Amino acid sequence: MSAASLRAALAAIALAACGAREVAAQVTRYDGPGKIAEVRELNAAGDEIQAQKQDLSADPVFWLVIGLGDHTTAFGESANAQAWVDDTGTFWGSVNADNGMLPYVDWGNGEANTTLAYAMHKPKDGPATVSLHFTGGKLWLIDGGGGTTPLETAILVEVTIQVDGGDAAVDQYFATLTGRGGSAAAETFAWSQQNFDVTSANYTESGYGDNISEATLDIPAKTVDYDLQGLCEECDFTFWVELHVLARNPGGETQAYAYFRDPVHIDDAEPDLGGANLTYEGVTVLPTPEPSTAAAEITALAAACVVAQRSRRRSRGSCACVTT
Repeated sequence: MSAASLRAALAAIALAACGAREVAAQVTRYDGPGKIAEVRELNAAGDEIQAQKQDLSADPVFWLVIGLGDHTTAFGESANAQAWVDDTGTFWGSVNADNGMLPYVDWGNGEANTTLAYAMHKPKDGPATVSLHFTGGKLWLIDGGGGTTPLETAILVEVTIQVDGGDAAVDQYFATLTGRGGSAAAETFAWSQQNFDVTSANYTESGYGDNISEATLDIPAKTVDYDLQGLCEECDFTFWVELHVLARNPGGETQAYAYFRDPVHIDDAEPDLGGANLTYEGVTVLPTPEPSTAAAEITALAAACVVAQRSRRRSRGSCACVTT
């Protein structure tokens, strides 16, 4: 996987994130948490084929789903993009891309995006904490035919803390899995990550004979606490959480699958179970918050590192990319 291709995949997510925030900023008032869900289907050029997007401020919960391509992967599984948000701060996204045989069919790539926006008040004294509870996720590629076009999957979570009238602070978590299958000499699967605490122990490859046909990157559960005690003496602020999930599949007997949700509940009949969620302590959620209109521009995620120096023992590594 070339550095240019990896940059292109990450830049696409960054653009999707900008779009989600732009929509969020257009909502003038919320009754409780602000919620936006979006699912999209793209062709190989990145053009939008279909999309559903909804501001969910008036709804307690919403689950958007669209079918991708002919709605079936090469392995007979459902091909779709899903996005979920609710009033408890639970959110997740999932994409199982279709695999149209290019150039005959140009469809089947998917995105799932969610945005949560909480307007909060931080008191003058005492602890003030907002916690994100990531329940985990997975990136998964299958390429038994060893095609020439790489598959791509990625997950981005972005947290923005915006004090009213002040500058935005942005924190990013992302993971990517890209490449194609093939022989030990031709296979190009590679992964990268930032802040998800993914290690080489979370990455696996498998195949048959001398061919590597499958790669999996598991994203472990973790909790991130944002200590806001030093944010200001007393102020109102907006806490944004945006999730972007991407899967691109160039065709053939391949599969590109990405989800960010508790793996135990990914196929649960009750979709409100599992998924990342948000809690807070020592701050007050404002009942009719005003969203920030000065959200910072997303830094190009493609500061990039391409993983993997290959050896005869097929070792794999990750570098933690740093954005500036």
